[in-house]
Amino acid sequence: MRKKSLVLLFLIIFLSQLFIFGCSSKEVLDNEEVTVEKEAEKEEVIAEDVEKKKEEERKEAEKEAEKEAERKKQEELLKANIVDVNNVVLESDYVIKIEKPLELKVNNDGVKIGDIQVDNVEIVINENTFDEEIIINVSNPESIPEIEEDEGILLGTPIAIEINSENKRLNDEVIVTLKLTESDLVDIKHGDDIWVSYFNGVNWDYILPTEVNIEEGYLKFSTYHFSWYAKVKPTKEERIKKFINTKSTADWAVENGGKGTDAVLEQLVNDIVKNKFGVVDKSFSQDVIEGLMSQNDYTKLLVSYNNNKTEKTNDAFNLDLSVMVGKQIFQSVEKFKGLEAFKGTPMHNVLGEVADKAGKINTGVNILKFASEGKYEDAAKEFSKELISSFPVGKFLQTGAAVIDKQINRWKSEEMEAAYKVYVEGADSLVPFWGYQVEKGNFEQLWSQMSGIREKIYSDAIADYAKFNNLGTDAYGKPNVDMLGDRVLDKIRSDAKAAIEDDFIKRRERESEIEKVKEINMELIKEFEDAKLFTNVRYGYDTDKMSIEDRMKELFKIRDRILNDVNKPLGIKRGSLGENITVKHVAMLTQLLKNSENAEEKYQEQLIKLGYVKEITLKDIEGEWLNVNAFVKNAIITEEVEKLIMTGVSDDESLEGCDEDVNEMGAEIVKGVINAIKELNGKTLPTHLTITNMSENEGNILVNIAFNGEFEESELPPFIFSYNNGKLTAEDVVDLEDDGVLKYKIDLKFSKKEKEMICTGTIDMTVFVEKIEFIRFNFKIDGKREIK
Repeated sequence: MRKKSLVLLFLIIFLSQLFIFGCSSKEVLDNEEVTVEKEAEKEEVIAEDVEKKKEEERKEAEKEAEKEAERKKQEELLKANIVDVNNVVLESDYVIKIEKPLELKVNNDGVKIGDIQVDNVEIVINENTFDEEIIINVSNPESIPEIEEDEGILLGTPIAIEINSENKRLNDEVIVTLKLTESDLVDIKHGDDIWVSYFNGVNWDYILPTEVNIEEGYLKFSTYHFSWYAKVKPTKEERIKKFINTKSTADWAVENGGKGTDAVLEQLVNDIVKNKFGVVDKSFSQDVIEGLMSQNDYTKLLVSYNNNKTEKTNDAFNLDLSVMVGKQIFQSVEKFKGLEAFKGTPMHNVLGEVADKAGKINTGVNILKFASEGKYEDAAKEFSKELISSFPVGKFLQTGAAVIDKQINRWKSEEMEAAYKVYVEGADSLVPFWGYQVEKGNFEQLWSQMSGIREKIYSDAIADYAKFNNLGTDAYGKPNVDMLGDRVLDKIRSDAKAAIEDDFIKRRERESEIEKVKEINMELIKEFEDAKLFTNVRYGYDTDKMSIEDRMKELFKIRDRILNDVNKPLGIKRGSLGENITVKHVAMLTQLLKNSENAEEKYQEQLIKLGYVKEITLKDIEGEWLNVNAFVKNAIITEEVEKLIMTGVSDDESLEGCDEDVNEMGAEIVKGVINAIKELNGKTLPTHLTITNMSENEGNILVNIAFNGEFEESELPPFIFSYNNGKLTAEDVVDLEDDGVLKYKIDLKFSKKEKEMICTGTIDMTVFVEKIEFIRFNFKIDGKREIK
């Protein structure tokens, strides 16, 4: 029995082990199947990758084969002295002026090739233009690829300039002068009517001449490489296309323009913080700088200054910059005051230091008062009054404006545009594109071949540094940089190179945005044409006096003003939320500004009607206007009054018994006062306006003009005015008691521009004494304040 039980137990154990083994075997088999499936999938992926790589290699090989075929084709064509890359018809219907090619061996010396009167061409080459001794050859090609009819018409005889060197890029710009014959100048009214065409190895590019002299019959252009060149009369369509391409890229450069002005802004802020507050705190200064740059208002101010600068407006721009910086300083002060680590530092008491260091105690008190109430705009303006009178803000404004102007103009250069195109697309052909042989995206390779233009960028950067740091110039007008040393100069060059590469990278990343801007601007041009803004003798356009380029500059300047006024971007169609202003509406508003009587009034009314701005109520404009300028158009004392005054001085009974010297002194004092009044003509005087609302369309306005540079309590009474949709008018005669009678007339217009309320208009005041006109003032008013 026991033996049987043991056998049974053994069988149970055996069977259980067998079962376990079977299960394990099944799992092993299952796992093996999974592994095999995964391996198969892996091999399939690898096979797909191999096929994909082979396909890519095949396509690359096809491209290389196409390039090689193109190279051989060009080589064959060149051997036949024909460059017909695009299978276009060749032009040869012109007179050969240089029957025997001009040939000259050139080393490091400066030379001149050709005679403008004999050869119709003159080429001036500076010293060290070439790295080695070369032979330069100038001729008239027997034939050239046809210039497309929709691009332009060939004028005169083209020239070919060639050198026997693999390096086609030059170390300095070469100035080429081409003669303009009588036949060239038929129907030519403006210098913009003639361009220079350049064959880039594939097709024709167009270069704007540096000078066109129609009277003396020549044009000049500069180049950093040699090829075939021809004079051409561009079509209207090609001129518009070039303008739009350049303008759209320049618009992008403005948006990206803060980069180059960082150093200018940094020094401005550091100098203000150090010299005005006696405090050095880098983290605080950096906060101010970053706050200013993030708003892009600084860049826009510099662009506006470049576009509108005159002696009359310089003070206004200086004040704008002061207010901008002052406001950001106070915002940063409040921000830093809340930090625990900031307490106890010199900057913690910065507001008190401003008051201590202010030239006028009242200015400091007002800054403190406004800042304590959280009125940063008012505090900034008070600060700015002190700042602008004792700190050279104008220097930074002019320097910053010059820097950003260079950045914008850089993208107007055909050479820079070509370099960017080479960076993006590469250049590799027997006839190099603009003289380049560069791999796509290889900036180092490109930079090494930019040679002459690279040196120009370096020299501009060094000159800017010297100017900004007051290093002065030598007898030849060149900046004094000898004291800088190699380390500083290398740093300036390195920064200049990095800035160009950064611009190239950013532009490549945003090329689609630039193309969209071009598309919108081209649609705007079409709307301008439909609105007859390019029609002769319509809307202020005279084709005899203004080229189409000048007209486009004028219209786009108005476009910029409109975009600022509505604070919206330009769009082809108006979005559902009204997030942009349409090209059609911009053209309509431009018509109003260029043609209608009372243009400004109708323009403001139309903005309201179209829904881009809200109607301006009296409540919007009431209160203090502290940032106002009164430009003195006329300050007149009549000859009759002048005689009466001088006679009164000499006959005054109070002077009886005094010697002759005293009488003469009295006369001199009066003469001085009269002359001082006359000298006010053409000057801009700081002005305060206080507007009080009495009803929906009536109120009082108090005018306080700082005739002697100081604001005193106004002796003028408040003037009663009427108001209607942005227009304030007042006209009356008031008794000044013992001082005579004042006749006044006020016409002010108010509009909104971005975050500001703008005030423009006139104030005329005449004082009568015993019914005789004593003195007359005519002021042109220009003011602004922040919209709260």
